[in-house]
Amino acid sequence: DDGTDKDFPSTGDLQVDSAVAYLSQKAQSVGVDFFFFFTGDPIVYPDGRGVEDDFLTLLLDLGENAIISAKNADMKLVKMGICFRHGDLSLNVYDSGNKFDERVKRSIGKRRFTTHKTDGGSGIGLMTAYELLRKYSASFVVNENIVSDEFQKCVSVVFNDRFAVRFE
Repeated sequence: DDGTDKDFPSTGDLQVDSAVAYLSQKAQSVGVDFFFFFTGDPIVYPDGRGVEDDFLTLLLDLGENAIISAKNADMKLVKMGICFRHGDLSLNVYDSGNKFDERVKRSIGKRRFTTHKTDGGSGIGLMTAYELLRKYSASFVVNENIVSDEFQKCVSVVFNDRFAVRFE
């Protein structure tokens, strides 16, 4: 055992569990420590496969954004959490990288913008996320005032039928 395989809690969804393992390996390949937690019931999606595929897209896009952000920080950390309780699904991604650039904040939902072009960023992840949030009336909350010695921000997606984009 080379220490690369982490035992993460199962979400009850094989594709989500595989995506988490993929993000962990991707983080490790660039020197970022990756943590994952899951709380609640095994994930059950309404309306067949559409929601499942879109949730996977959000999970991967936001996870990869966090890894790109954290890999240039002094402390290289990403923590991802999924909560599914009483039919409500939320995704929370914490990272130790810089806070959001004001230009990124102003462009969300309007146009693709990236501050990480040299790291392979295209801005398409946040643009896709915005479109999916609107499709499901989900909320996108970026908390840059979290009380933590390790993390600078938390990006949350909450499927709450209240479409909103907020920076706190």
